[in-house]
Amino acid sequence: MLSGPTVRRQLRRVAERVRTAEVATHQTWTQTGRVPAPAGERVVAPLYVEADGVWVKTQREPAHRTGYEIKCASAYEGWERVGEPTPGHPRPHFGLVAKQVYCHLHARETLPFWEGASLALHCTYDLSAFR
Repeated sequence: MLSGPTVRRQLRRVAERVRTAEVATHQTWTQTGRVPAPAGERVVAPLYVEADGVWVKTQREPAHRTGYEIKCASAYEGWERVGEPTPGHPRPHFGLVAKQVYCHLHARETLPFWEGASLALHCTYDLSAFR
């Protein structure tokens, strides 16, 4: 069993490694003009992408008294029927196909949100066909 502080400490270590790798990938892309490997090979006609942000209040951080905005993008290929109508819900139930979520808490000058989301999607999809 792990204590709360231990889980938080491990999560911060992993998050820092992911953030560092993401910033390094972005810098490579902006300096060379080429997106680093691995490149996704999946090609889909429609790729739906939705984005939104939420403000999270923080405590004990004088530099960020107003909180942080966590921006999230959700990408999916479409919908599939997963259930039939029920008495409490008269319409069929649908689920998203191949859903991916990208959340972002970087400073704008370090890694712009849409560039980070594009790099994350690039690992799965061939984005060269999109305009």
